[in-house]
Amino acid sequence: MRDSSATAKRKTFVRLCDVVTETLLCDQNLREDLIDLALIEQRQNEPTRTLEKYLPGRRKKQR
Repeated sequence: MRDSSATAKRKTFVRLCDVVTETLLCDQNLREDLIDLALIEQRQNEPTRTLEKYLPGRRKKQR
């Protein structure tokens, strides 16, 4: 038989998971922010370039 304290903690954890899941499903901005954060973390070690080098390529794409 499980300890009632452990059962209560489990129920609280399940409720918390439900709230987090519902929030992720309902809040598109939060989902996008989390995806952005994951991409930033993944690309953290990629080589960088200065703004001066980036802008000419950006201007060509806009044409």
